[in-house]
Amino acid sequence: MDRTLLCDISHYQDNDFTPVKPELGHLKDAGIQGAILRCSENLYYDHLFEYYWGESITHNFPAMVYGFLDYWPGSADAGAQGKFLVSAFTNKTKTRAWCDFERPSMSFPILPPRQNCLDMIHNWMDQTDAGMGMESGLYTNLFTIAYLSPLPSWLINRPFWLAWPIIKSGVDIIQYTRNMTELPTIPFTNRKLWQFTWTGPGIIAGMESAGLDLDWFEGTMENLEVFLGKELPSPTPPPQPDIKQQLIVLLDEVATLVEQLP
Repeated sequence: MDRTLLCDISHYQDNDFTPVKPELGHLKDAGIQGAILRCSENLYYDHLFEYYWGESITHNFPAMVYGFLDYWPGSADAGAQGKFLVSAFTNKTKTRAWCDFERPSMSFPILPPRQNCLDMIHNWMDQTDAGMGMESGLYTNLFTIAYLSPLPSWLINRPFWLAWPIIKSGVDIIQYTRNMTELPTIPFTNRKLWQFTWTGPGIIAGMESAGLDLDWFEGTMENLEVFLGKELPSPTPPPQPDIKQQLIVLLDEVATLVEQLP
């Protein structure tokens, strides 16, 4: 099974009280090959998004983005929230966008009625699909999947990012999950990402937070680049045969055969 190790990061990986900032180059040193960057929540940008995006360019580090779809009373319309994320890419190369829709903690209000939730996701994705030029995906957990089920046809085949962190003490969780196949049964047909821990080695990976969300992308690095909309270079064509050299070889073979005649 081919999997590529990614992480998802935001301003939470930085300590605002120190002058230094996390460097994505250190992520590569830790074996992490790409990132999903927190871009927005409601109509606010993550205050380190621009920095992280610049780092991804500097270090040639594949990056996707996500936005938290805010459902608090008084939040902006879902379509406006999706359009706001797209506005961050006015002068940037577009990439794959993910809609983070969930109840992150008990401090958040309960989710709106099911159909309202689906309408919000749909409106957010309408804007990001059009603005980013590629199909947006959904990030959520098993509880929210159950709450939204049965899933409508427009959602079920979209790229899906499963939040299902596994805590395994006493083992290397990266190695433990690398070839793990027994994941929860979900109705989505196009699972691309699996967030398998919230407690990755943040400090070792160059972050200022002790923990780091780690994710598996289902595929190779080349698959990831295609998923991000990059055009891979055409394969180098095989060298053309040297006709003159082939003729010389052929004549030598004929001469050899002639010498062997009785």
